[in-house]
Amino acid sequence: MASRGSRSIAWIRRLVPTAVGAGLVYLGYLLAKANAGEVTVDFLAGQAVLTTWQALGLSFFSGAGLVALYTLYQMARGGLLRRRYRKQLAGLETEVHQLRNLPLSPEETRPEADALDFEDDLSPVTSGKGATGS
Repeated sequence: MASRGSRSIAWIRRLVPTAVGAGLVYLGYLLAKANAGEVTVDFLAGQAVLTTWQALGLSFFSGAGLVALYTLYQMARGGLLRRRYRKQLAGLETEVHQLRNLPLSPEETRPEADALDFEDDLSPVTSGKGATGS
């Protein structure tokens, strides 16, 4: 059974959006009432006679639509870019995992010490920059 506190929160969750919606409708009514004068709008293809509030609403919603289209374009572009990067990352991770699969036995990975030829190398003690000359 629900406690009394949770029932009051449920009413608040219903009441707040209803009050905000009613306030927006009332503000829209005040905007239409205060801006009831007619305006002639000249387009490239002709003219239109609108009330001031209709012209305001048309400009607002056309601007919001253009911003929404640009935002959707950027979101789609970002999604494709993320997909490309995920594919590239998966390929690089596969390459790293393949590099980890090297043989574990020391005979196969290291050459024998007897097989190494150090005779051609110069010792830093007898010659080169480290030589003292004595």
